[in-house]
Amino acid sequence: MKKFIIPIVVTVIIVAGFWFPTINQAEAQSSQSIADQLNLLQNLMKQVLALQEQFRNLQSQNQSQSTVPATPATPTVPGTSPAIPATPAVPSTIATPSGFVVLDELPGDVTIPCFLPSNLDIGSKNNSVYFLQKVLNDSGYYPEGLITGYYGKLTRKAVNAFKSANANSDLNSLVKKYYPKECGEGGETSAPSITVLSPNGGEVWQIGKNYGIKWVSSGLQNNNKIYIDLVKPSETMSGGSFATIVARIATNITDTGIFSWTIPQNIPLASNYKILIENEGGEVLDKSDSYFKIVSSSTNPPVISGISGPQSLNVNQMGTWTVNASDSSGGNLSYSVIWGDEVLPQCSHFGCPASSTTSQQSATFTHTYSFAAAFNPTFTVTNSSGQSAKTSLSVNVGSTTTTNHNPVLGLIAVPTSIQVGQSVNFNFSATDADNDDLGWSLSWGDNTPIIGSTCSSSGNKQTGAGWTWNGNHTWNTAGTYNVKVSVSDCRGGTADTSFSVNVGSTTTTNHNPVLGLIAVPTSIQVGQSVNFNFSATDADNDDLGWSLSWGDNTPIIGSTCSSSGNKQTGAGWTWNGNHTWNTAGTYNVKVSVSDCRGGTADTSFSVNVGSTVTKNSVSLNSANVTAITQSFSAPTNLQASLFNVLENFANILKQMQR
Repeated sequence: MKKFIIPIVVTVIIVAGFWFPTINQAEAQSSQSIADQLNLLQNLMKQVLALQEQFRNLQSQNQSQSTVPATPATPTVPGTSPAIPATPAVPSTIATPSGFVVLDELPGDVTIPCFLPSNLDIGSKNNSVYFLQKVLNDSGYYPEGLITGYYGKLTRKAVNAFKSANANSDLNSLVKKYYPKECGEGGETSAPSITVLSPNGGEVWQIGKNYGIKWVSSGLQNNNKIYIDLVKPSETMSGGSFATIVARIATNITDTGIFSWTIPQNIPLASNYKILIENEGGEVLDKSDSYFKIVSSSTNPPVISGISGPQSLNVNQMGTWTVNASDSSGGNLSYSVIWGDEVLPQCSHFGCPASSTTSQQSATFTHTYSFAAAFNPTFTVTNSSGQSAKTSLSVNVGSTTTTNHNPVLGLIAVPTSIQVGQSVNFNFSATDADNDDLGWSLSWGDNTPIIGSTCSSSGNKQTGAGWTWNGNHTWNTAGTYNVKVSVSDCRGGTADTSFSVNVGSTTTTNHNPVLGLIAVPTSIQVGQSVNFNFSATDADNDDLGWSLSWGDNTPIIGSTCSSSGNKQTGAGWTWNGNHTWNTAGTYNVKVSVSDCRGGTADTSFSVNVGSTVTKNSVSLNSANVTAITQSFSAPTNLQASLFNVLENFANILKQMQR
């Protein structure tokens, strides 16, 4: 059934040259666009099919009339197949776009099934998917033409288009339409077959759990029974022969395509199992394409703790995504991704090699989307036991999104006078111009776990949910705490803020104390005990402590702050002390007052002791005044005036000294 596009195109050109002699090729190329030429070629193909049908009708007429010579066979280009036979067995309700020519044969010796497995969906990867994509593409339902063998969004779109056009008809009718020979409608019957679908390689099954063993069969005799075995490669045979049956799973069961198996506790743990399914006589059988694992029931799957990456990209713009995961056993993790744009995963079916030997691991992926659409890349993390976990996020490429706006935080009311051990309520709010759902994250500043609300694991939704969040917290120690608030729209947009919370005796602003006036005694004698009174005030009603230095190298004295912490009772606002100086001189006394919370006030003053202040220290008489006035080089009348002033001043001083 080898039918190729190139020979048919040659046939089209030959017939077109015969049927339309007036078309000049050079003139058509110069006057029509490429799109017009393609349309012309498609119309010519239709004419070829119509001509072939006319030739067949003429041949039938000639065979019934012996007097008329037989019509010669339709000339064909070497390598082309005969005309497509009619397929009356196909329901006439199947809508097929015009212009379909012929479906070329699948490469290699792929066995074409007569029906498709019923469980094909996003993520399926096998020959059935490859075959389905070929049929959908050549029948006009899959114009993208990405024949990969991977069932993605574009394939699902094509399947839905077929069902919509054909009133949800079974896809198998489409298969039989284009492959009548292989499906027993062209005169030949396909060979009986059994195909194992699950487990088919890479699965990890646990002891004690129930799983579905799935298969498809074709051409088996009615009431033919099915036998299922769990097998391993023989240790004594080379070449990968499966000669060891570990367990007979099912005997003489009906061919339903699925068998529910609960793995017994006595099945040995191993990573090289396959399922063998055969008919009653054993002449038709199949086994898993690759190995699957059976592990202990106590093995836990890995945990995906986070995923980051762009959620909006331009066409052909490269994006980078990072997945963080951990495994309770501390083993290595492998990573794989399905991008959703019909490109096979960049890693194998068994994932990417792990790059770290620690239990907390991460992997980074890059990808470029070549056309605009909304995608949901799915990331899979697999541990050394073969167990896996999956996560996904939405990525809008090209014109499907515009610009994502960051959320905007509302005003936050911060309570005051918070006491140690008191439960305090906080209300947070935010808005988002894109109506995105919001998630919250809060750090209370006291090393307690970060709390909040997270984004939905099913991807972003634009329902305006999560725009407010309410939470309570209790601080167990007095102090000032920096609370950090972050809100995310789950699509890369964030807003952050922080504020301080005072708990216990902590106040917002501490005021320095203010010293009062100090009365400094005079005429202090050596050895005389002198009393001083000091006072201060504090706007915060803080208790005060004092410190004094007398300037004569004697120990500093005063009152200190309480060791139990600050109190705001107004205590210590005055202090009274006595001091004696034993040597005459002038001393610099320093006074300092503190509110025990960093607020201080300081001052100093001089004290004269003993002979530094002496009576009769001024002796003025007329002779002294005359000497002073004569020292000025001023006019005589000015000297006389100055003499009179000084003489009067001297007389006043003499009276004061008496």
